[in-house]
Amino acid sequence: MRRLLVGWLLGGATVGTLGFLFMFDRRSPPAQLITGFAFGGLAVVCIAVLVIWLRVAMRRAERDQA
Repeated sequence: MRRLLVGWLLGGATVGTLGFLFMFDRRSPPAQLITGFAFGGLAVVCIAVLVIWLRVAMRRAERDQA
């Protein structure tokens, strides 16, 4: 289950980052800008969840080791 969740978060971060970078195409209509910001938000949320999850896991490992 954890691997599935991590896979979804990494996939969301990757797709979000690529969608955000797509926003900077020279032929950017307004809808493309809105979509780019939406994908950028998805990337930020996925990366933040992964970082927080990693920090919690590291603290648990330190606590269990002590």
